[in-house]
Amino acid sequence: MTPPPEAIRIADTHTDLMDAAGRRSLKVIELVPVAYRRVEESMSFLDELLEPHKLDCEPGCSMCCNLQVAMQPAEVFHLVRVVRERFTPEQIDTLKGRMRDVVAKTEGFTVETRPNVPCPFLHETLGVCSVYDSRPFTCRQFGSWNKESCNDCFNGQGNNNVGIIPRAASMMFVAQAGGTAVAHYADEKAVTGDMVEMNRAMLMALEEPTLEERWERGDRVFGGIYIDDEATRYNNRMLLRETRNRFSRPFVLELLKMSLRAETQHLEARPTDRREEADQLKAKAAAGEITATDFITTRK
Repeated sequence: MTPPPEAIRIADTHTDLMDAAGRRSLKVIELVPVAYRRVEESMSFLDELLEPHKLDCEPGCSMCCNLQVAMQPAEVFHLVRVVRERFTPEQIDTLKGRMRDVVAKTEGFTVETRPNVPCPFLHETLGVCSVYDSRPFTCRQFGSWNKESCNDCFNGQGNNNVGIIPRAASMMFVAQAGGTAVAHYADEKAVTGDMVEMNRAMLMALEEPTLEERWERGDRVFGGIYIDDEATRYNNRMLLRETRNRFSRPFVLELLKMSLRAETQHLEARPTDRREEADQLKAKAAAGEITATDFITTRK
C-alpha cells in the first residue's frame, strides 16, 4: 500500500532540511527558522493523519511551560535575534530579569527535582508564549492527549511525574527530526550543538554581543552551563553519531505507522482505562521508578 503523501512529507523532514541547508549554503543559525517552519508543516500533516482525534492543548494551557528547556546553541542565537527584533529595550530588560529569577529559583536542582517555574517568555495573564513561532524544538515536542493528566503532573510531583502525561509520540518524533537536522548540520560546520539550559544561555547571549561570532568560529562559548546530565550526554551522542541513517524514508514511515497505530488504539480506549493507566504511572513516579527522562507516550 502506498503511504499517504502527508506521511511521505513527514518522513522526508530530516533529509529535506539537510539537502536545503547544503544547497543554499545556509549558516547553521539560518537553518533553525527553516527547520521550525518545516516541523510545523509536518505537525499539520499529523493532525490530518490522526483525525478525528485532537490534542487536548489550547491557548492558555501552559503547564508544560514551567519545565526546564534545553536548546541547541544555534537555537539560542536565533532566539536572541528574534528578541532584539521584536522586543523594546525595556521589554528586554524585563525579560532578562525574569530569566535571572528562574535561574535563582532553579539553581542546584536536577531536571528531576527542579521546581516548576514559569518560562520568562510566558505571558503572565494570557498564558501564551510570546515567541511561539520561534519556540525551541524541546517545546515543540510537547502535546498532550489528556489535559487532566497534565494538571495532575503540574500539581503533583513536578518533573518526576512527567511520565503520566500521554504525550503524542509522533509529534515528538517530528520535532526531533528537525532538531537532529540542525545538530547534524552544526556538526558538519564544526560548531557545537551540545544542549544548554535556555535561561542561562539566553542571558549570556543577550549580554555578550560577541558570543555568536565566537561560537561560529567553533568556540564552546557557554562554558559551564552546558547541560551535563547523563540523559543529555547520551542524547548528544545519539544526535551526532547514531542517527545519521535513522531518518531514511522507509525507517521513518514504519516508525510513523507504528506510532499512529499505537496512539489511535490508546485514544480509542475507554476513558476509565486511560485514567487507571495514568494513576498507575503516577504511583510509579511517586516510588521513584519513573524519571523525567522516561517520556512515556503510548503503552498499548
